[in-house]
Amino acid sequence: SVVDLIPERDSKIISSFYDIQVSTFGESRKTWIKARNNNEFFNKQQLEILKSLDNGSSFSITGRVKKSELESNQVKDDTIIYYMTVMPSQPAQYQEGVDELIRYLQTNSEETITVARKDKIQPGKISFVVKQEGMINDVKLKYTSGYESIDEAMLKLIRDIPGTWQVALNKNGEKVDQGLTFFFGILGC
Repeated sequence: SVVDLIPERDSKIISSFYDIQVSTFGESRKTWIKARNNNEFFNKQQLEILKSLDNGSSFSITGRVKKSELESNQVKDDTIIYYMTVMPSQPAQYQEGVDELIRYLQTNSEETITVARKDKIQPGKISFVVKQEGMINDVKLKYTSGYESIDEAMLKLIRDIPGTWQVALNKNGEKVDQGLTFFFGILGC
């Protein structure tokens, strides 16, 4: 049901669900696949959409609800919108730890980012895949920081991350590829 997927704090104050839609992009990423229902229990079409999703696939749950207002104890109509991504049972992890990965990226980008002006830099985004073999692959710039030199430096740093990765595992304990995203730029490299 929807209640199984949304944050517990939200499910506690929602008394009823109606006009619930599960949506995802089609294989071509050009068309939406959508299925509607009038309560919190997924119908056959909604379950088919959810079961068809692979690790890294994104989907949304939207709809109308009746929600208890904590301050006034009144029930009001509201809209819910949740964007979610299917994750493996055990996500990929950098063996040396997240703090060490961030330290590597910050230390090795210090010189490059000196060209950036705080009022001009934009939030950059890089995607990459930790493959079943533990290697990084498919490193792509999704959004530019507004500085080509910074974008190129960050792409190279991601491609050249030292150390090893603990690969992602699915619910059967099998190794699977996992897509990850790295944001940089406006909040600092």
